[in-house]
Amino acid sequence: MQEDFKITNKPYTPVNFLVAKIKSKRDWLWELKWEDIVMEAAPNGKLISKWEITKTDFFTPQNYIIIPNTVGESKNDERKFFLRIFASE
Repeated sequence: MQEDFKITNKPYTPVNFLVAKIKSKRDWLWELKWEDIVMEAAPNGKLISKWEITKTDFFTPQNYIIIPNTVGESKNDERKFFLRIFASE
């Protein structure tokens, strides 16, 4: 979820997030392979310019990493975001 446009007067930045399974908590992000990705909020790289994106899925107990990503107008384009995770266990 991004900061509200009504507060910041900044347009929403195209966003996406991935969930990837990892073998252990010590795995490095750059060691991931494409087949390790188990979910993508915006499939096929089509980023979403919205206040909030939501994805629901069920995972087996294992180690996962969440990778949020954005694409701005320039490299210096920054925007605060909030990541909320809900789990039944």
